[in-house]
Amino acid sequence: MKKINVITYCAWGSIGSILQSYALTKTLNDLGHENTLWLEEWNRIVFHKKPASLKDCIRWIYKRFYRGKIDSAYRKRMDFISKHMKAKYFSDWDMFHKKALDHKKDIYLAGSDQIWNFELCRPLFFLNFVENSKKISYAASMGETRTVPENEDKIKEYISSFDKISVREQVCVDILTKMTDKEISVNIDPTFLVNVEDWRSIEQKYNVHSPYILLYMLYWNDAYKVKISELKKRTGLPVYAICSDVSHVYADKRFFDVGVGEFLWLIDNAKYVITSSFHGVALSIIFRKQFTPVINPSSPSRIEHILKLLNVPCVDIDELDRAEDFNYDDIYTNIERERQRSIAYLKDAIE
Repeated sequence: MKKINVITYCAWGSIGSILQSYALTKTLNDLGHENTLWLEEWNRIVFHKKPASLKDCIRWIYKRFYRGKIDSAYRKRMDFISKHMKAKYFSDWDMFHKKALDHKKDIYLAGSDQIWNFELCRPLFFLNFVENSKKISYAASMGETRTVPENEDKIKEYISSFDKISVREQVCVDILTKMTDKEISVNIDPTFLVNVEDWRSIEQKYNVHSPYILLYMLYWNDAYKVKISELKKRTGLPVYAICSDVSHVYADKRFFDVGVGEFLWLIDNAKYVITSSFHGVALSIIFRKQFTPVINPSSPSRIEHILKLLNVPCVDIDELDRAEDFNYDDIYTNIERERQRSIAYLKDAIE
């Protein structure tokens, strides 16, 4: 058994970050290792920004109206983290650095999600505080693939000290191979390492009746409203949207109080899913849904990569109710192939 310290995002306001953290730590536990999730204090803080303009004031008033439901989402998500993960929070960087120096036999793992964003270039997520301990990454993503020249030298220095490097998208390999001669693996997002039965075991029913059209939109364009409205007319189904904040998303009802288990249940029980979230896409695939992946043109690589990797069709909203059934038997064969490759990478990197 190894002791592994996982450094990643697991922010209460981002269900996707919680899902990937849960999946990665569960996988490490299943492999027989003890692991701790180390998180910066801001991951569990609710920020209240003072309004600075008329638009901000309107947003603030609107948000106050839903404050109770957003607070409910906060409690549910923080309860999920405390129940299912060994998470420790830190705000004192020097103390955290000293702790790392005192545990040289531990392994440090830079987890998944958009931790290797070139614009932010956060030293924490490149494990720059680790000395004389094994450093590995798993399915690290850059989010946007735009490079920032002034940060390239820093990143080149950071990744040179990694023992094993794993990224989530092929485009990350294309960028990083210019900075290192080390082998770089491409591995699937941790959510795919957990099987569908295990995901269903932590679902929590949300108080709505099936069937329905579910929206989970981190990117939104008003042009989608007409398409979704037409889909609603053709199917006769209500449109529900999961929202974490003030939203312009078109829907009959917006849900602001969704916990992690309820998020899983809402996707699993939807007739159709429309989502611009990477992890919304991932869970739609895992639950074998008829869904539309809405791709943000400013950062298309994450969703495009997973669709191509697993051979998942990209069905437009206009065709969602008329498309042929997705060939999920073949898709699941592809998931299993990538799961086995990724488990093998983790075993090799840890040992």
